[in-house]
Amino acid sequence: MYWSEVLRRDIVDMDTGVKLGTAADVDFVLDEKTGAIRSLSLPERSGPFGLFKSGSFVNIPWSAVHRFGRHVILVRTSTGRRSADSDAPPVG
Repeated sequence: MYWSEVLRRDIVDMDTGVKLGTAADVDFVLDEKTGAIRSLSLPERSGPFGLFKSGSFVNIPWSAVHRFGRHVILVRTSTGRRSADSDAPPVG
């Protein structure tokens, strides 16, 4: 598997079936001491067909990432938390 293949995958909430974005939209939040991935930060989309970024982010804990499938990454956002409106992804 190549990283370029991962970037094309959709990220889908297992509970709702909603597409949250693609892996190319993700910012990884890392533990500064260990370098481990703590969470994925995705920009929230709004408007028709989710064409516009709202300025808010959804943080999905790494433990909520269930599967990297062949065409999709499955997550559970019910365990995620929303950040305050910001231009940059929240850290910690």
